[in-house]
Amino acid sequence: MAIALFNIARKISFKNKVINYISSSSLLVYIIHENIILRGCYRPFLWIYIHDHFGYDYVIFWTICLAFAIFVFAHLAAIMYKILFGKLVKKVSDSLYGILRKRYLALEKHVLMTYR
Repeated sequence: MAIALFNIARKISFKNKVINYISSSSLLVYIIHENIILRGCYRPFLWIYIHDHFGYDYVIFWTICLAFAIFVFAHLAAIMYKILFGKLVKKVSDSLYGILRKRYLALEKHVLMTYR
């Protein structure tokens, strides 16, 4: 089901700059959100704080607020990462891709010649 939905969404072209900008940093948001420190230490502390100060009466409200806050802060961190390290990461990844591509093509050529 998820693969089918992904393939359907893959074919859709969005021309909205805001959607494209937010979606371009989605992987970074996911990585920040699933960070072991945030997941293991901060989230339980935050839920205990909410329970102790507000109880479970407004748990849906606080869940929505927390999800929105994590989304906003993770996107801000992703934007800062792109600004500070984006060019360096692109330069390093492009050079590594070039090296690996050359080696892969050489290996592929060798394998094809060997097994003809």
